[in-house]
Amino acid sequence: MTICYTDKVATCRGIGNFYKMLFRWKGSIYKVLWAECLGFLFCFYLINFFYRFYLINNCDKKTLFFDLVKYCNKYGQAIPITFVLGFYVSIIVGRWWNQFMWLPWPDTLSLIVSACVDGSDDRGRLIRRTIMRYANVCFVQAICFVSMAGSIRFPTTRHMVEAGLLLEHERLVLEEMNTKTVGLNYWVPIV
Repeated sequence: MTICYTDKVATCRGIGNFYKMLFRWKGSIYKVLWAECLGFLFCFYLINFFYRFYLINNCDKKTLFFDLVKYCNKYGQAIPITFVLGFYVSIIVGRWWNQFMWLPWPDTLSLIVSACVDGSDDRGRLIRRTIMRYANVCFVQAICFVSMAGSIRFPTTRHMVEAGLLLEHERLVLEEMNTKTVGLNYWVPIV
């Protein structure tokens, strides 16, 4: 789950912002990586103590250890880590960008509706507003199914009426449809 620190950072002045965020535990990078870091340090110091205390007087084993280190170093450089890391980062950023681009923003639909629904009178304006309101209700319902923040903001259809997305008689139709069908009903406002 995403942890929001906007309220803590927005009131800070000067250099302290970075250090305030760096030393937070909840939602931090330290919380994610502490086990791996401890495992790496344990292995590192185990090898270090093995080399310093066990192989200190044994030259044959010390040369064998050096040969093993050279072998690992030789084949460790065979894989271009920067290339693999760059490829991985490009895939991750590409997936994020595709998710962002597939979000259904209402701007495109509003431009199409304003171009296709004629009328500068109250009737044309009301039709355009109703179409966009229904599209926004559909979007809000879909977001409430996948987002915790959306379901907190709009837990019931009454909250959509209070926000001005639905009228009272539309809320009753939507709730009646929810009782008659099983599953996600985000498509009902579009129909």
